[in-house]
Amino acid sequence: PPSIPPPPSPPPSPTPTTSPPPSPPPTPSPTPTPTPTPIPMTPTPTPSPTPTSSPSPTPSPSPTPTPSVVNADCILSQWSEWSNCTLPCGTGNRTRARLVEEEESGSGVCIDDLQQSENCNLSPCDVDCVLAEWSQWGSCSSLCDGGTKTRTREVTAPSSGDGTCASLTNSTSCNETPCQGSESDIDCIVGEWSEWGVCDVECAGGQTLRTRTVHTPQSGAGAACPVLEESSSCNTAACPTDCIVTLFSDWLPCLCSTLERNRYRDIVSYETNGGFPCSAFPLQESQACAVEGCLGSSQSSSAQSLSSLLARNRVHALLVVSTAFSL
Repeated sequence: PPSIPPPPSPPPSPTPTTSPPPSPPPTPSPTPTPTPTPIPMTPTPTPSPTPTSSPSPTPSPSPTPTPSVVNADCILSQWSEWSNCTLPCGTGNRTRARLVEEEESGSGVCIDDLQQSENCNLSPCDVDCVLAEWSQWGSCSSLCDGGTKTRTREVTAPSSGDGTCASLTNSTSCNETPCQGSESDIDCIVGEWSEWGVCDVECAGGQTLRTRTVHTPQSGAGAACPVLEESSSCNTAACPTDCIVTLFSDWLPCLCSTLERNRYRDIVSYETNGGFPCSAFPLQESQACAVEGCLGSSQSSSAQSLSSLLARNRVHALLVVSTAFSL
């Protein structure tokens, strides 16, 4: 735009004189403000419309590839340390375990052996035996001059391991008064009879024994000890014998009337005294047979042959049994 000129400088003031009072200075006319020159406007060009591009086609998504499956077994951790044994002795138990660190995939396998156990501390515990109460004191071994008497006790539960068992007998002195004259003549004193022992045979008569012990031995002119052992008969009943039968005969010819063939055996001796009974042995056996070659009821000669064969078989079976017994 054109530059605007600066306003004019004011006129210089007159020099004062001694003349009549000066008249007031004339009021300066205001300087007219120049009208700005209009600036020609450049027309704004109308923008051309932006051409719209055609939408490009959306591409179809590619199919997601199916991941291939890897066949792998599971991965297990190392075994843990063994646990403490459940018992300090007498056979306890301890365990250890492991974990599945990675599961199997595909057709892989994973064993389920994740825990193990075993016996431990197999040595028996050290347990002392258990004893019954002491018995009564036995008789003194002497009537004078000092003797001994004894008492005993039994084990009711045995010891185990390094357990101990105290003494089962206990003795003490007795009758310590000196013997005088006939007091040294001491009769033998014996205990009570024991229970009868087991019979030496099961039947047909046997022997059983019982005994007793000396508590105070005979001394001087004292009485001698009585019998310390005696026997008695036992199991006098006869022994049982089992039934004895022969072997089966050969099979006899087939009978047309029944289409069966038979074989037989006989009783050699019956049972006695509760032995195995003859009723437990079948004396006849039958077997089906074919019609070809069977014997009819009108064949008398064949029937006689049948009886003869049966008799021979029974005699043969008896001979076999007799020979077996003689051996």
